[in-house]
Amino acid sequence: MGVWGKGLFKNDLAKDIEDLYVEAIQNGEDDKVAETRIVEDILQQLDKEERMIFFVVLAYVQWKYGRLTEENKEKANRVLSDLILNPIPIESNIITAKDYWNVKNKINGIMPKRKEFVHFCTNPWDIGDIYAYQIHSKAMISSPFMGKYLIIQKIADTAGDTPKYSVVRFLRAVFERIPSIDQLIGFDTLPLVPYINPPNTIVPSIEYWLKAYMCILSVKQYPRKYLHFIKNVEVRNTIDTGFDSLSWVPYSLEDAILTFFLSWEGKEIDPIKLDSTEWL
Repeated sequence: MGVWGKGLFKNDLAKDIEDLYVEAIQNGEDDKVAETRIVEDILQQLDKEERMIFFVVLAYVQWKYGRLTEENKEKANRVLSDLILNPIPIESNIITAKDYWNVKNKINGIMPKRKEFVHFCTNPWDIGDIYAYQIHSKAMISSPFMGKYLIIQKIADTAGDTPKYSVVRFLRAVFERIPSIDQLIGFDTLPLVPYINPPNTIVPSIEYWLKAYMCILSVKQYPRKYLHFIKNVEVRNTIDTGFDSLSWVPYSLEDAILTFFLSWEGKEIDPIKLDSTEWL
């Protein structure tokens, strides 16, 4: 969050209000629903003085993103008139009458252009989509894998969940450059578990570990910049078992997948047991 004023917005309450409001908009909620969510999640937990600050901060957040309504502006102005006469601190920060005046002038001035957000989607791919994911986290700077590509295919949606997530599998290969679809032929699926000898002793089963659902908790987690669409290909050779979960957080994802990749390098998956794990 940016520095909005001298102390008034540099506290956890103000940050929570802005973060929740932006998150609701990114989740596809309209302005009123986003506001209602914040009221339900935060306002009820506040004392009398914090509630006054709440309406001021909410009005400023809405003004900042070009979404302030006349109703909320009037409510904030009434509260600010009282706070200018009798300033109150927030979270031990001393707030002066001048600080409140500055906010009042802002929300009654020219409102910035309405800001549109990229809507947050927990399940952005179609079944069959194949993507190249570029390894990029700072933790991988000294790794020989830095800048190389992992290959991911969506094979299903999670069932019965709200929101739904993409169930994916990883190709057992790492590429120097974004490969063509033909370059993926002949590779099989990477087990998402360290190698154990013999593989049939892996619990719950090797089939279980051939896929996982990708959990996206915020729009910032989704590495859009590092994902490159290759092609949508009909899903084949999957076994209907349970599956684990993975996070899009770059370091934890890259570290996990490369650990599994190195663990299974040169090892065989029983083709009779699995029928075939090849994608193409």
